Amino acid sequence: MPLVCLLNGATTTKEELLLWTAPLREAGFAVLTLDWPGTGEAAGNLKLSSQCDDITDGIYSLAMRDRDLDENHIGLMGISIGSSVALRAAALDRRIGAVMAVSPPFEPRFWSANVPPPAARFLVALAGQAASLPFALQDFGVSDLLHRIKCPVLVVGAGQDQLIPSSESMHVAASLGDLATLIWYEHSGHCAYEQIDDWMEVAAQWLFGAFGIEAVENPPTKSTQVDAVYSPPPPPVPAEDVVISVDPAAVRRDDPIDPEDDAPDDSDD
Repeated sequence: MPLVCLLNGATTTKEELLLWTAPLREAGFAVLTLDWPGTGEAAGNLKLSSQCDDITDGIYSLAMRDRDLDENHIGLMGISIGSSVALRAAALDRRIGAVMAVSPPFEPRFWSANVPPPAARFLVALAGQAASLPFALQDFGVSDLLHRIKCPVLVVGAGQDQLIPSSESMHVAASLGDLATLIWYEHSGHCAYEQIDDWMEVAAQWLFGAFGIEAVENPPTKSTQVDAVYSPPPPPVPAEDVVISVDPAAVRRDDPIDPEDDAPDDSDD
């Protein structure tokens, strides 16, 4: 299966992104969601940083070990400033076959000082050592590296974005030229969250063309490399000196006996 790796934004987590991926999985793509430095579970001891393009080495190592994954067709989807990580990785690693950038930043130094104060304080807190939002986002600009990207890029823009100016998506798409496809939601806010199902459906179909592959008929639904479903341990075996009795008259023949109903009550011990 081709693999799509999702990189969350500063205020989302890999678990949240996993909830969005049904259109991709139903189309036959495997999905991987990651917390990159400064986000989700990786926010505790790591500051917010886009300088983690070597994350692709781990992604490809996983794909090469898992026989269910197609290492020749791997795409990245970045959410909000996670788009900067995805675009930077694609610019530096030509193995990436496609990138999807949702409400991406283009050059934060021109607008980060104008972010509403509550949102700015929240992002600065996530950024750890950062003294201000412009400082925290200073290395998330992509204007100087988009010319190095050679794979197709799907850009999702939102006309009412109050966090990252909507014009940033336009700048990213314009800089990429013919490599870019822009989806525009005029009445949506940051990341077009209320339109997730729609742009995920579009992304799934776009990926087939970006990878140059045909849609998969009856794709597998079994997950791989995930934690097994939790099974509770069996009830403890009663000690030998405890007698459990059941009144046959109180139990109908067609009713199964629930062992928990007949367990001894130790509340008086």
